[in-house]
Amino acid sequence: MHARAMHELAERHDGGILVRLLWDPGEDRVLVDYRDQRSGDAFTAEVPRPRALDAFRHPNLFRTSGAPRARRREARAATLTETTRRHP
Repeated sequence: MHARAMHELAERHDGGILVRLLWDPGEDRVLVDYRDQRSGDAFTAEVPRPRALDAFRHPNLFRTSGAPRARRREARAATLTETTRRHP
């Protein structure tokens, strides 16, 4: 067996977070790949083709249920704290 080539459709970096949108032509499927270089949090998820741009912009919406929930709670709490600071 040999490895299939994945084609990178888009990539973005923001605050230590890397998000890539990938296409697997052998399986004809689209994947979003998320890497937080600060915390080490990472996941790859298959996404419906019509939702590919949504997945690229908001990858955590496509995180599978097996992903760590504690990190999601911490991120949500940090977002709420930051929002509260901006809008007292």
